[in-house]
Amino acid sequence: IPSFTVSPAIRDKLSRLLLDFPEISDIKVEAATFQKLVFDRKTERYKEAIEIAAMLLLNYRPDIRGGHNHVLAILFDMNELWEEYFYRRLRVALPPGWRIQQQARAVFWELKEAGQKKIIKPDIVLTNPQGKNIVIDTKWKTPEGFVPSDDDLKQVFVYNDHWKAQYGFLLYPLNEPGNRFVPKSGCYNNARLSSHCVVAKIDIINREYENGGYLHKAFINPFMEYLCALEFKEKSNEAITP
Repeated sequence: IPSFTVSPAIRDKLSRLLLDFPEISDIKVEAATFQKLVFDRKTERYKEAIEIAAMLLLNYRPDIRGGHNHVLAILFDMNELWEEYFYRRLRVALPPGWRIQQQARAVFWELKEAGQKKIIKPDIVLTNPQGKNIVIDTKWKTPEGFVPSDDDLKQVFVYNDHWKAQYGFLLYPLNEPGNRFVPKSGCYNNARLSSHCVVAKIDIINREYENGGYLHKAFINPFMEYLCALEFKEKSNEAITP
C-alpha cells in the first residue's frame, strides 16, 4: 500500500498503520469469498467497507445499466481529480530548471475601506528556466471543437495578465482514438502584453488493450515537448507562433 503514494508523510503513516494488522497468509479472492460472509449485530458496521473492498478486489465498477450486485454509489469531483492527477504527472515529468506551483493565489481586486478582497488562483503556474510563466487551467469537460466558453477565455486572460504570462492553457480531456495531444493556440487582441490562450486536448488513456483502456503513464510527454518548444517575445505585442 505505501507504494501507491510519493508522499513521505503518508507512506510513513501507512507503514505504521500496517503494524496494527496481524500477519496472515495470502488467499485467492473470488466472488464466493464475499458471499460466504455473514453479518450480525456486531459486524454490520463493517458491511459498507467490505462491499467497497469486494468491488475493488473483484475489479467491479458501478454501471448505470444495472448488474447482479448492489454497490455503493461513489461520486468524485472530476474537476478536482483531473486537476490533481495532471498536476502530479506534470510535476514528475518537469525537466531540470522548471518550477511548478499548484493553486497559486493572488489578490486581483481589493476594497480597502471595507476590508474586502477577491482572490484568483489558477490551477497550475509553471516557470521555465528563462523565468517565463505559463498558466494552466484544467477543465473536465469537452468543448465543441476548439472554441472554449467566454468565461473560460476571460479567466485565462486575467491569469495571463496578472502573472505576466505570454501563454495560458485551457486543458481538456481528449477522447479521439489515434490522437494523443492536440493544441490550438489563439491570440488575445489588444492585450497589454503579447498573450495567448492555447486550447489543448490530451488523451490519458492507453487504448492498446482489447478489454478497455488503462491510464497511459507517458501521456504527459507530448505536452512537455510542446511546452519546451514555445517561443517567447521580449516586451512585445507582436504575434507569437508556437
